[in-house]
Amino acid sequence: MGSGFIEAVDVSREAKLPDETQVRILNSISLRIDQGEYVGVAGKNGSGKTTLARLMNGLIVPSSGTVLIDGMDTANRRDLLEIRRRTGMIFQNPDHQIVSSVVEEDIAFGPENLNLSPEEVAERTEWAMSIAGVTELRGKDPSRLSGGQKQRVAIAAILAMKPSHLILDEPTSMLDPWGRQEFMEAVSRLNRELGLTVVLISHHAEELLQTDRLIVLDQGEVAADGKTWEVLAESARQDKWGIGLPDIPFLVQGLKRRGADIPEGIISVEGLVEWLCR
Repeated sequence: MGSGFIEAVDVSREAKLPDETQVRILNSISLRIDQGEYVGVAGKNGSGKTTLARLMNGLIVPSSGTVLIDGMDTANRRDLLEIRRRTGMIFQNPDHQIVSSVVEEDIAFGPENLNLSPEEVAERTEWAMSIAGVTELRGKDPSRLSGGQKQRVAIAAILAMKPSHLILDEPTSMLDPWGRQEFMEAVSRLNRELGLTVVLISHHAEELLQTDRLIVLDQGEVAADGKTWEVLAESARQDKWGIGLPDIPFLVQGLKRRGADIPEGIISVEGLVEWLCR
């Protein structure tokens, strides 16, 4: 996938309400996400998470400051097509990204619009279906698939464009627990095996726990940015960012309050079992 980065430099974003009032959604945000990172973004409703995601994909531009994708400025319209090719985005509702009545045609749509040869389009489509685990769905109508299957088809459609970065905006909010697990396993695999940068916006602490780094937005500003388990623990202590602890860190915290000398960083069932069996 190559090397690259996503960077926001002193970025603010304002919007106009129906009553013509100007509100500031993001306030002087600065951050950098390097190629291959798996980063979570959390915060209460209205904290600016979706706005940040849309800025990263070039769907909107900053009111002030600069957003760079692999060195390209999202405000430069000449680079916009390439920026969106490199930075794929998966939305909450997969139905909004379906453009065809056949899965294989839906996945081929993006490469076809890059003016690639028919052979290259077919090769990319086959590869993307295989990576996303939807090859057996190739002839199906996307509208008749389960929520988890639809989201995997959406991922395949993005992968066929050969992106460097993947932005996920509450991608499991419409999925049942099984579909959520299925989807998140696919995302983790893409990050590990392809080196794809993943930025996951989520309200689910269990999903955020899969990330390596967690950024918390609060009232349009970066309230925390660090190792995921450390930020989640800080959030639980302060009880002000509205995230909460996943089950295992919550259990570990309870055991430590009762005198267990459990080291920092144990956040999984496997890690806790290994420590208990020593």
